[in-house]
Amino acid sequence: MQGLELTREYAAKVALPELRRGLGDEAFSRIAVGSVGDGSDRFGFDDEVSRDHDWGVSLCVWARDGEQALAASADQIMRALPSNYCGYPILGFHARAPQGRAGAWTVATHYAYFTGCSEGPCTLAEWAHTPEHALAAATNGDVFYDGPGDFSRIRERLLLGYPDAVRLQRIAQRCMDFAQAGQYNLVRAAVRGDEAGCCLAYARAVEAACLLVHELSHRFCPYYKWALTSCERCCGELGRAVAAHLRAAGSFTGALGTCNARALQNELDDAAALIVAELARQELTDDTSVFLLDHVNTIRTLGTAAGMAPCAMPRD
Repeated sequence: MQGLELTREYAAKVALPELRRGLGDEAFSRIAVGSVGDGSDRFGFDDEVSRDHDWGVSLCVWARDGEQALAASADQIMRALPSNYCGYPILGFHARAPQGRAGAWTVATHYAYFTGCSEGPCTLAEWAHTPEHALAAATNGDVFYDGPGDFSRIRERLLLGYPDAVRLQRIAQRCMDFAQAGQYNLVRAAVRGDEAGCCLAYARAVEAACLLVHELSHRFCPYYKWALTSCERCCGELGRAVAAHLRAAGSFTGALGTCNARALQNELDDAAALIVAELARQELTDDTSVFLLDHVNTIRTLGTAAGMAPCAMPRD
């Protein structure tokens, strides 16, 4: 059983009934309960290896803004329950867990913790400067119950994705990053036989490609550890196809491990060709070049027309 499934079962069988009983119907109607935030389990990526730390029932209770006392009451009820479920710890309320993983707080506290804004980013500037992995963590997982609907209202708005102006500038920046790190610097490092340089350039190229595929798929990319997995599992056929070329290029017994410049170039250009086809499908370019740098100015111009001044996006 994966962590999100475990937490969902615990919520249905234990937490929700006990919170309703302990708070009373009226107060219970003013909270939300779910599992959203940090942790591979919230994305459905957890496995046996994940259980070595901070793994178990990861439940969150969110009270409406200004109702810290209600959050405290929910916390007290949860702490009075058994400290484990089916042999797994109840994080936050019993077992120690990092901030943002599990516990009871307000809706505003949740979104401010991950995005810096109590309702998540609203303005173009706020959207542009909120790290993508933080948006992924703020909106992942599942909401099991939301009496007032406040938590879900913000979550659903954020899940619509970046405003077009910001999205287009991010796509342009990722095209530049992939071209520079992968299609240029990685291949040159391989020609030189620079193994460390190859690894560094490859890592940056993969991260740029994963961010780019997520933005083309209208999804938020999680932090780098899970970026390629998310690309494969959450971004449809485009994500699976691009990820296959990235993994083939990064084989330690293949192109990357042997500094085979031609093989690296071929795999990265094949991945880029898939991305260019998607850019064309979304009417973001009419250029057929597989060198992604050639598409940057066109996409940035579209972003400017949508209301975003050209700028370098912060590294996620």
